[in-house]
Amino acid sequence: MSKNIAKISIIFILTIIVMPVSSTIGYTNIHNINSYTREPTSPIITGPQLGEPGIEYNFTFFSTDSSGFVLFYYIEWGDGNISEWIGPYESGENITVNHSWQQQGNYTIRAKTNNTNGTQSEWSDDFNITIQPSVKIEIGEIVGGLLGITALINNTGIKNATNVTARVVVKGGVIFIGKDVTNDIGIIEAGNYSGAYNVPVLGFGAIDITISVKCNEVEEVKKTASGFLLFFYIIIH
Repeated sequence: MSKNIAKISIIFILTIIVMPVSSTIGYTNIHNINSYTREPTSPIITGPQLGEPGIEYNFTFFSTDSSGFVLFYYIEWGDGNISEWIGPYESGENITVNHSWQQQGNYTIRAKTNNTNGTQSEWSDDFNITIQPSVKIEIGEIVGGLLGITALINNTGIKNATNVTARVVVKGGVIFIGKDVTNDIGIIEAGNYSGAYNVPVLGFGAIDITISVKCNEVEEVKKTASGFLLFFYIIIH
């Protein structure tokens, strides 16, 4: 009987000693596994927010992985094109990727990363870029009234229009003054407008008006209107 009691006591003591050690080891392993599966940070995107069609632009992407795994990037460019899991790159490395858009418009870029353990990040914040022509000339509404014809000329592009000239041609009726007048405007800065000036016209009868604008960067732009000329006063239909 005494031998059996001794055996039971030894087993009990060993159980008390071993159990905490085993529990501690188990906790340590679980903790390490969880740290290895932590997801990378969502990429941060930097780059230009204005561009021209057909021009390649560089964008920087940045993400980190707390476990030190290398990263692969998945990038959506907003035009249907995708850069799919490019890499590998080191955690915390600034990577540069270029892209071009062929059509003008507004595009949204977003990206995510995947580490070599197969864990993906959340999507990045949206990064927006507007693609538009370098110079885009638009002629506004042709306005008549007392003493002449006026129109606004807009440059809605992203670069200055240079050596700009505006020509106003009036046909029909009887024209004494203002039948064909050209004004030198010079430079229209990006995003700004310049008047085609007030072109004095004197005459009588139904008229057709054509305003044409030229510059060094784009082809000639035209706009037409019809009206009635009553001496110094023009009524636009």
